[in-house]
Amino acid sequence: MISDLLSTDATAIERATKRFEHVHATEEAPTLSVVVICFNHAPFIEACLGSIHAQDVPFRIEVIVGDDGSTDDSFERCVAFSQKGQIETRIYEWSREAKWMRHGRGTGKLNFLRCYALARAPYVAVLDGDDLWIRPDKLRLQWDLMQRTGAVIVAANSVEGPDLEHAQPRPNPFPAGEFTKEHFRERNWTGDTTNTLLLHDVNKEETVRMLLSEFLSVPYLDWPLQLVLLSRGGMGIRMEERLGFYRQQPQGWYSSKLTIDRALDAYLVRSILGYFFQDEEAGPSAIEAKNRVRMAFFEELEQG
Repeated sequence: MISDLLSTDATAIERATKRFEHVHATEEAPTLSVVVICFNHAPFIEACLGSIHAQDVPFRIEVIVGDDGSTDDSFERCVAFSQKGQIETRIYEWSREAKWMRHGRGTGKLNFLRCYALARAPYVAVLDGDDLWIRPDKLRLQWDLMQRTGAVIVAANSVEGPDLEHAQPRPNPFPAGEFTKEHFRERNWTGDTTNTLLLHDVNKEETVRMLLSEFLSVPYLDWPLQLVLLSRGGMGIRMEERLGFYRQQPQGWYSSKLTIDRALDAYLVRSILGYFFQDEEAGPSAIEAKNRVRMAFFEELEQG
């Protein structure tokens, strides 16, 4: 049943799990959790995890890997690499029946939500299994900025390419500096930089509940997730530095999409933004907001 699938409680997690490994287990609570989303990332996952293990931070971190039913040896590689390091790592392989499919493709949404719910720390960094961080001070820079400013989201810029050797700066139209919920009214203000996000969520259970309530309406969760955090009165900061590497590869969930599908996904997300702005829009202002959403959609189509 869908209601059973769309759950992150302990029973649902156990039912969805095909294999599980807990490496370097400890009862000591981490300060920061890193969520790694993986599907058929065997050629890349060790470099991804290596960039996490290379982080120079003065506090404990944990890693939660969600393998979304890979058909390669991603799970085995995650376990073997993690055993060589010293970071507490929980590695879940979800059964293929527990995946959320859309148009015959796995979306990774349930994978992300489960791992996010499993994260024990209030600070959460996100990284896809085919991406990596390119600086060992990535987490420290963002952590320090959060402590100084009280930001609930810190994003940075990235480079992109088939590999690091051929990477180029990843285009992003949004300026560095502070942003609020209002900036997300029509566009994802942090852009395609999910692999650089650091989030501070003191009420993760409520966040997951809200995301599940809109789960069927959205193709991806990073935009709504940031809106949930900003809707609690917090602010975010976009850094100028380039801290992440976004891998362009044929099997990438987003990079392999057609332009029209990307634009339609963005339009679908914008269509449910009233969930977050419902107290602010009524009458003519609501119509104007919908018109702005439509215009932004057509602009994206024209830009290709």
